Amino acid sequence: MRRSAFPLVASLLLSSGLACNAASPGQSGAAEPDTSGVMQTYRERLAGIEGDDIDRWLNAHAPNVRFIDPDRPDIVGKDSLRAWGQPFFEAFTMREGNETVEELRVAGDLAFIRYQFDGQYTPKGEGEPIDVRGKGILVLQLGDDGAWKITHNIWNTPAPAPSNN
Repeated sequence: MRRSAFPLVASLLLSSGLACNAASPGQSGAAEPDTSGVMQTYRERLAGIEGDDIDRWLNAHAPNVRFIDPDRPDIVGKDSLRAWGQPFFEAFTMREGNETVEELRVAGDLAFIRYQFDGQYTPKGEGEPIDVRGKGILVLQLGDDGAWKITHNIWNTPAPAPSNN
């Protein structure tokens, strides 16, 4: 089975800074990359989550999105992502109350965002709210239409260390 080298190549280029067109401290004449479109997609993703709007949330993602969820097989494609997310949108009101961008890099038509979140999932029926927190990385790609879309979402939540007993 042939695997795509995209995630590895993208992470190497973006993390190394070699492909990044941002100016280094003390460097003159180098232009800062435009991050406004990347942040617009990021904000649309959050607005979909907090507005209980699965279509708005999905619109922030590329058709071939890969959702790398902890302890589960990858979710690939918007149809699969809808099938995975629909039960959450139907059962909970989700608030990513304190999601922060820790790092943002743009390199040509690729970008990544490293983020942290904490919030609450409140059942729409009966039940107590569930506190959530975690961290993740979004990889985005600039499309031919000029819109940034999320191609990969890799996230996890803290868990207790395994017991030696």
